[in-house]
Amino acid sequence: MRFGYRLSRLSGAVHSGGNVIFSPDGNTLYSLVGNRVAAFDLVAHTCFTLPYEHAHPIRRLAISPDGRFLLTVDKGGYLFLVHLLRRIILCRMRLKRTHKVRDLVFSPGGQYFAITQERQFQVWRTPGAAREFAPFVLHRTYGSHSDDILSVAWSPCGQFLTTASKDLTVRVWSLHPLPPSIFVPTTLSGHRDRVVCAFFSTTVPAAALPSEPLLALASEDGPPFSTPSDDSAMTFPSINGEQQARSPLSSLLLYSIAKDGFLYCWAYDEGTRAWSCQERQAFQKARRATVASASFHSSSSGNSSTSLLVVGFSDGVFGLYEIPTCQVIHTLSVSHGGLGTVALNKTGEWLALGCGPLGQLLVWEWQSETYVLKQQGHADAVNAVAFSPDGQSLVTGGEDAKVKLWSAGSGFSYATFTAHEAPISALAFLGSGQAILSASLDGTVRAHDLLRYRNFRTLTTPNPTQLLSLAVDPSGEVVCAGSNEPFEVRKRKAGT
Repeated sequence: MRFGYRLSRLSGAVHSGGNVIFSPDGNTLYSLVGNRVAAFDLVAHTCFTLPYEHAHPIRRLAISPDGRFLLTVDKGGYLFLVHLLRRIILCRMRLKRTHKVRDLVFSPGGQYFAITQERQFQVWRTPGAAREFAPFVLHRTYGSHSDDILSVAWSPCGQFLTTASKDLTVRVWSLHPLPPSIFVPTTLSGHRDRVVCAFFSTTVPAAALPSEPLLALASEDGPPFSTPSDDSAMTFPSINGEQQARSPLSSLLLYSIAKDGFLYCWAYDEGTRAWSCQERQAFQKARRATVASASFHSSSSGNSSTSLLVVGFSDGVFGLYEIPTCQVIHTLSVSHGGLGTVALNKTGEWLALGCGPLGQLLVWEWQSETYVLKQQGHADAVNAVAFSPDGQSLVTGGEDAKVKLWSAGSGFSYATFTAHEAPISALAFLGSGQAILSASLDGTVRAHDLLRYRNFRTLTTPNPTQLLSLAVDPSGEVVCAGSNEPFEVRKRKAGT
């Protein structure tokens, strides 16, 4: 007999580590839950889980700019390319360095993606939807850092990359090898702690940039240099009289953020053909908190451009700053743990914050100062689960001594009970569906009211013991709980 079972969603956890990203339209948030990917529709207020899974916990994920493809890489080094609309795996590959993937980013045009591996990073061509014998084609391997690379970022034109490393340096690379007179890979040093993140920013509005990136640079020592016409396309015509081409690096600013909270702004000098530090800022030095994550967002409106920087700190505080003035827009404490990942949506109105150790996932609308999404799963394993009599809700109990209620329709948690002092071992609904009974290793059975959301009764045993099982009669008058030692079943009326 065949059954048509299929996975709808995971309940009990919303974020377990790694990064979170918004869809290109900014309405859906993707989060990592173990070896699966959960998606949260922030407009319809529903969530679902992609039907595929990895053999190991996923470390990073990335979405192509057109929203068609999803890349995920796990701790075992397996890289999956997924078609988001059809929710199927198109192709997969195993990397040689399996445990050191720190970042995974698509190019602005989507034709390439960059992935870090220890002290190196690689650029691969993005496979298409058609079936191929060898879909992943390596474009080039870069690497000269003396320690692990923590992040990689593309320039808005998709022709340059920057990497931040534990060796306290930031490096600038080109997608294609260029003549020394045009571009030389650069190392930027000056930070006193590991560089968490580095990113490019334009000095002109994004609307002024060409939709098809095409650089025209003059070569001083040879014929024109050209590459294929895609998001990495470059053309270098020869010098004609006084005509000189301007380097595209001169319209870029490079920002780097270190763990100690210092932000450096680097600018390219056309005369000396070198990068120099233009400004240095410090974040939150009074609280002695370190930077755990950062995300940059740039948008344009007419002839003006605005840039936002969100920084997540190790003490659960995030800061929203305006770039390049570094003026504080918002500072808010949202967690008791470090914010391991932050992200901004396409319009820059919503920012996502994730804390893996505590299983927290938040979406904050900074203009109205309201929560769009505020979810927290169990911080440890789930021990028990039960459905309500009407099937509209389910309850979970975990090792973190919490009892959480979840909506079966939307998949979101809407209530949490924290009265227990030890892991939950068993759960049961009353026949009326108006209360929940929970048994715990702290030796108590607690009744939780679903109208006022409070613990209104606590049942205990004559002698302290750990309760492992629980049952209640349909009328809700008699409650039975089983203990580990001294191998007894306790029966008690709920009214006594």
